[in-house]
Amino acid sequence: MASSISSSRLAPPRLRWGVLLLSVLLPMLAYVTASEYILKSKGFPATWRDSMENWVFHRARASALGERALILVGASRIQLGMDLPSLRRMTGLEPVMLAIDGSSVGPILAGLAKDPDIRGTVIIDVMPAPIVSLGAEGGVSQQYQSAYERRESDAGLASPSEALEARLTQAFRSQLANYSDAARPWDALRTRLLDSDATPQYLQTLPDRSRVADYGVVEMPKFYLRRVMRHLGEPLMFDERLSDLELERLLTGYIRQLGPVDDDGLSLKGLRDFEAAVTAIQSRGGKVLLLTMPTSGLVSEIDERRYPRHLYWDRLVAATSAQTLHWLDHPELSGFDCPDGSHLDRRDRVRFTEAVLRVARLERR
Repeated sequence: MASSISSSRLAPPRLRWGVLLLSVLLPMLAYVTASEYILKSKGFPATWRDSMENWVFHRARASALGERALILVGASRIQLGMDLPSLRRMTGLEPVMLAIDGSSVGPILAGLAKDPDIRGTVIIDVMPAPIVSLGAEGGVSQQYQSAYERRESDAGLASPSEALEARLTQAFRSQLANYSDAARPWDALRTRLLDSDATPQYLQTLPDRSRVADYGVVEMPKFYLRRVMRHLGEPLMFDERLSDLELERLLTGYIRQLGPVDDDGLSLKGLRDFEAAVTAIQSRGGKVLLLTMPTSGLVSEIDERRYPRHLYWDRLVAATSAQTLHWLDHPELSGFDCPDGSHLDRRDRVRFTEAVLRVARLERR
């Protein structure tokens, strides 16, 4: 007779999922905690990722704020040099940072001009360079502006829930040094935690898209001389064995031979386009301020030789109805030193911002 053996079989052990989960999560938590401590002690603070999505979010704020908006447009100089809490405190307006590192103001200004909701104050960081037709620049700023316009037309965009999820993810990562400068944890491990010679992070992006630079943590004058060579934008070949003093002497001699980039200065079409955009904003009750940010040393000399004031800034001033402010024309603005020649240190941001508001008479009445 066949006998049943089912009762003699042992039941399989039940998996302890809670124990298994903890065995994975606890080491991960320990690593994240330890790595965050080490990264921050080595000079790598948490920083917000300056993404196109973040720019589009703030561009939408600029429209929503209407006449209460204080919009900053330009490149890295104004992004590092203006302190948004000081702007808010002294003007009573809500500052919106729309500057884009290394990019042109043209597409952004054109977008602001055609937006009927832009009725506030716009401060434009004017670089010493030709003003070209606002539809001719392209580049990163045009990509950002196009992304905002696609958002407004609701074409090919993420759903509100997906957009919120992305925003929350970004907010969470901005609290972790493992994600500083858009890095990933593996990048942080390889290039920062395991590299004893990793250079401390001197640049930090804040949630409002403004940036602070701590030049006290970088090696000078090497950092300054690299900025000068980068600002020249030309492939210069120098002996790597040169001392800093010798390199600076050679750079100085080279820069002293520079002349104006364009003897004709600004193009007439560029000036007309620029002024048309300014007029459009001011016709709605807005206010526009054209501002040149301070520079120092050889960077300042490069700008002066390539783009002399009488060919560029003076012609722009003569052609515009906007308020204009050049840092060299006011003692309150000309006493600032840029450690890398091109940008203000974090220790000067508040003082410079307050000085600009006083000189431009933008303080709250």
